[in-house]
Amino acid sequence: YTFFSVLCAIILYLAGMGIFDAFCHAAAIISTGGLSTKTNSISYFDSHLIEVAAIIFMLIGGTTFTLYIRLLKGDYKVFFKDSQFKAYILTIIFFVMLTAFYLWQQ
Repeated sequence: YTFFSVLCAIILYLAGMGIFDAFCHAAAIISTGGLSTKTNSISYFDSHLIEVAAIIFMLIGGTTFTLYIRLLKGDYKVFFKDSQFKAYILTIIFFVMLTAFYLWQQ
């Protein structure tokens, strides 16, 4: 958890956030808490790179940390074998496609 939080903060900082904002947003992103130091949240920074980094780390934060421990122990297929992770990813894909379809219709 700490590793991902620090890594997220570093990437957000390198993507253009200030150090304080990067660490505050990293803490909210990994915990999927959705808090921000800005009224407009992540859109305040007007950066696709920051948005992509936030999405990636929200996916990481939403994944069971047990899978990362098993990955570190050498089980490289753990994500493909875990039914909870597969359901998580399929749900995200479904709603991304549903949202994209809705936006396309608008």
